[in-house]
Amino acid sequence: MDEFDILKMEGGMRIAIEVLGASLLVMAAYLIAIEPFLHSVAPVVYAQTGLEYSRTNPPDTASEVTHLLLTVSAMGATLYWRLYFTDLGQQLRDEVAEEY
Repeated sequence: MDEFDILKMEGGMRIAIEVLGASLLVMAAYLIAIEPFLHSVAPVVYAQTGLEYSRTNPPDTASEVTHLLLTVSAMGATLYWRLYFTDLGQQLRDEVAEEY
């Protein structure tokens, strides 16, 4: 069993899409509302705008670190809630447990 087999299980793809959707919503909210607010409240700390970090270029500004933390937190919280507090998550966890 590899990582992609989970997407073929019932509910696996739906949970993956929901986590991706949550991260896209956080990214959009950050760029549209949160970043401009942070610039107005703390212009010295959030002086540099834009998200220029990547896999090979780690975040080095307060704005990039804040964006990364918000995105990872939203993805983690969505995945945790979906897997441990919903029927679909319980069903997916049961299917994965049967495979092992």
